[in-house]
Amino acid sequence: LPHYLHDTVTLEVAKRGIHVLCEKPVTVNYQRSQALVDDLKALNNGAKVAICFQNRLNASVIELKRILQEEDTTDIVAVKGLVAWYRGEEYYEEKPWRGTIEEAGSGTIINQSIHTLDLLHYVIDDQWVDVRASVHNILDYDIEVEDSANADFTFEKGAHGLFYATNAYYGNDSVELQVVTKQSRYTIKDNKLFNDEWQCLAEDAKLPDSKIYYGPGHQDCMEQFYKAINEDTNDYCSVADALPTMEMIDAMKRSSKENKRI
Repeated sequence: LPHYLHDTVTLEVAKRGIHVLCEKPVTVNYQRSQALVDDLKALNNGAKVAICFQNRLNASVIELKRILQEEDTTDIVAVKGLVAWYRGEEYYEEKPWRGTIEEAGSGTIINQSIHTLDLLHYVIDDQWVDVRASVHNILDYDIEVEDSANADFTFEKGAHGLFYATNAYYGNDSVELQVVTKQSRYTIKDNKLFNDEWQCLAEDAKLPDSKIYYGPGHQDCMEQFYKAINEDTNDYCSVADALPTMEMIDAMKRSSKENKRI
């Protein structure tokens, strides 16, 4: 479904007591995402609603989060996310809603690179405090949404966050995620986790005939959700869990529009 229908359809299905695994994003902005959280809470009918942030379940991400929680517990100095992908003009001509603010919400930061933006705060288990961002276009497409964005985040515990994403590269290159602590540096690149000596610490699973730059976690995400339903647990990415990422997207857009730190 187009982004603007994610929340409305999810709520209508949940009203019937049916569990929902909703593809990212929650909807087109933070305000509507928060409204969905409130509406689902008011239902209180047992319907579980998960958001498909499947890259949280990549082996590289799981191992990085474990290391930061159990082994290298020194202060986190910085976190960086880089996404260099490509979307041709035909991508927006095929489905025009993708290029509109009203129906898509944003461009690359809500569609292609949202997973990497999500991992910035998820892997370090910290909340953003402020951001200065530029959300813009460097391609000459007839679209309302951005094809590129960069941002400088400050996190609550003092970490510096750098984010850059574009749909203007030659193709879909490997996503990079890096965390720097006072002790070491950890980098996810080419679906592998490396330490500062470039020793491989973990590698994501590969699925035949899949687009590996998406990450291999869709199946894991579905299996996790089915397990949560069968065992009646909350072990999945809920709408509330996805709120910080939606808030980051809105803050980046506002910072760019107002040309100031938010």
